[in-house]
Amino acid sequence: MALPAGRGAQLARDMDEFLRAAQQAIPRAFESEEYDRRRRAIIDRLNQERERLWEGVQQFAQQLGFTVELTPAGVISLPLVQGRPLAPEEYERLPPPVREELERRNQRIQDRVADALREVRRLERETAERLRQLDREVALFAVGGLFEELRERYQDLPQVLAFMEQVREDIPEHLHDFFPPQLPGVPAPIAQLQALQQQEHLARYRVNVFVDNSQTRGAPVIFERNPSYYNLVGRIDDRATFGAMVTDFSQIRAGALHRANGGFLVVHVLDLLANPFAWDALKRALITRQVVIENLGQQYAVLPTATLRPDPIPLDVKVVLVGSPFLYYFLAAYDDDFRELFRVRADFAPDMDWNDQHVMGYAAFISRVVREQGLRHFDRSAVARVIEYGA
Repeated sequence: MALPAGRGAQLARDMDEFLRAAQQAIPRAFESEEYDRRRRAIIDRLNQERERLWEGVQQFAQQLGFTVELTPAGVISLPLVQGRPLAPEEYERLPPPVREELERRNQRIQDRVADALREVRRLERETAERLRQLDREVALFAVGGLFEELRERYQDLPQVLAFMEQVREDIPEHLHDFFPPQLPGVPAPIAQLQALQQQEHLARYRVNVFVDNSQTRGAPVIFERNPSYYNLVGRIDDRATFGAMVTDFSQIRAGALHRANGGFLVVHVLDLLANPFAWDALKRALITRQVVIENLGQQYAVLPTATLRPDPIPLDVKVVLVGSPFLYYFLAAYDDDFRELFRVRADFAPDMDWNDQHVMGYAAFISRVVREQGLRHFDRSAVARVIEYGA
């Protein structure tokens, strides 16, 4: 998201505070008596329907002279003789016509059992959905006031409101991340790992302030003194977690092109050419008018690994290259894109005559810098000493 200067940092702070409040509000809401009552009512209804279906199966089996029993292997039906289940050896001694009739009755019972089991599964799915809706309702009510405060604060930024709506819809799907882990008897390293994983899951609701212009006045002007590939286009950092290298969106770092976006980037061309891949990366960004953050290891790895692929960021920047006339003519002669990308050339004289006009101009420059930097004013001797030193 591109936000007005300073609003991104404020949004990051607000989301951190929101998460702290939500981690308290959501567990408290699920500990209420009202929630327990509604949850028990839903589960009791399922149990009553199960009992009703099971009683129906038992009555149907009794009408056909059978009894049904629940076993670890499933539901079995047994024929009854004088009110007791028929033993296997007794069943084998029955005349074939009687056994055939019992088998037909048993098949009817098994069909009825299958119908009942299908109905139970349907009721269980329906109950699970009702419980999920109950949890969603309780969770959204718990954080409703928190979201309302954020909406009022950012009502002038539609993209932020859309982001908050996505967070609001996502929270009910990951409620377990908001509850403190219950780990009685678990070894300390495993408990630490699970607690860390929970915080990493919650981090998806935080805001990574990519570029903070809260202290910038007007268009940004960035002087990049070490224009390496990563310092120009940014990078994706990794962090070590229990012996493994992991990353997420919070590890995406901005480069000079991002910080100068909408303004000016000043680079010494000799430093740029001395850094591998930097010149081509700068040209690619200027030609495509977008910055793609991609670590070099992903570009040249024999077997690329799964990693983040941030969306390209639109680029609107003026790049000023500082260098000698030799470097200008060298690039103009040997780089086909140079003249197209850098059309304006400004020459500065390496020296000037010592005369009253230039001395007065130098003194005026010193006075302006003193005012802008809030320094103590120079007297005549101090100005003269600075001019002598600069000469």
